[in-house]
Amino acid sequence: PEWRNAKLAAMREESGRSRVDLDEHAVLEDMRAMLRDPSREELVMRENVGREGAEAVERLARSLGLHFKPYGRGTNTVLAVSKVPLPDYRADLDARRNATRDVEISDDTWRVVAAALERAETHRPAAAKHVRFGEE
Repeated sequence: PEWRNAKLAAMREESGRSRVDLDEHAVLEDMRAMLRDPSREELVMRENVGREGAEAVERLARSLGLHFKPYGRGTNTVLAVSKVPLPDYRADLDARRNATRDVEISDDTWRVVAAALERAETHRPAAAKHVRFGEE
């Protein structure tokens, strides 16, 4: 319905990721260049090309024998094209995983936390300072 299209357009404007037109010829050339280059294994597209654009990228990738997978949903969708099969989830392409938030704390709290971290660092055994989790 028309009200839904208006609502989606308003949401796109608020998100700051407006839809871009997909240049199929340029994308196809990028995919062919990736196939020729043995050091490149995948192509990642972060532009918001919409559902139709994602379908076009998938069609082009499959026509060249490449693997395709969209990650995320809505305006956060990232498209990946690869020479090898792609996993169902990629943390490096998850917009929510890298979200950071600023937290405000008082100066007193900051001093308490800094002192606790300093005590923990100075009281840790020397051998433990260089051991990583899972190593012996």
